[in-house]
Amino acid sequence: MNSLYQRLKELSKDDFEALIDQLLQAKYPAAGIALAEGAGGDEGIDNFQGGLADGPAVWQHKHFPNRIQGPQQKQVMKSSQRYLKFAPAGRLSDD
Repeated sequence: MNSLYQRLKELSKDDFEALIDQLLQAKYPAAGIALAEGAGGDEGIDNFQGGLADGPAVWQHKHFPNRIQGPQQKQVMKSSQRYLKFAPAGRLSDD
């Protein structure tokens, strides 16, 4: 098994989220991307860029160390639908 793949599987949920945040910060250093603070009440948002009035860019972190299967796919869809329910109307794009 690939050692990087194995190391990624071994990350805790918190360490995985920190890694995703660090990758976003490294890829877009001047974008002002922030880590959403809050457990469970963040409406599916883990990182965001921009303000709610402007229709922010949103990233969700999903930590599934043992592959994505049916139940995990449902969880991803539920989280996405939860965000879309609370997203500012007319502010979503396919960018």
